[in-house]
Amino acid sequence: MTPRAAFVHGIDLAHKYGKMGWMKTTIEIPERTFRQAKSLAGAMGISLKQLVNVAIEQEIRRKTSGAGDSQPPWMSLAGAFGHTAAAKAETRRIQKRIDDEFEKLEDDE
Repeated sequence: MTPRAAFVHGIDLAHKYGKMGWMKTTIEIPERTFRQAKSLAGAMGISLKQLVNVAIEQEIRRKTSGAGDSQPPWMSLAGAFGHTAAAKAETRRIQKRIDDEFEKLEDDE
């Protein structure tokens, strides 16, 4: 039997206690999300399992690297914008508008 590589799809399987195995679990996701994920995985030429593994690892890295602020990525480009209460309220209004528009796009699919 050949030993597994230390990395599988960019995920480090090594741990301070040795190699970690795979765990099986069940998750519940909306049907639309499942269909979109399955379609994306197929378009990428990978399995749904691989897509989920990579997505979870990326989110863990993002959250633990300090880049996981609750702000959307575009907010880092705003610089000094948003220091006053009025500017923060305007930022929230703009973000809500963006979120609403993307929700409409998802509903149309």
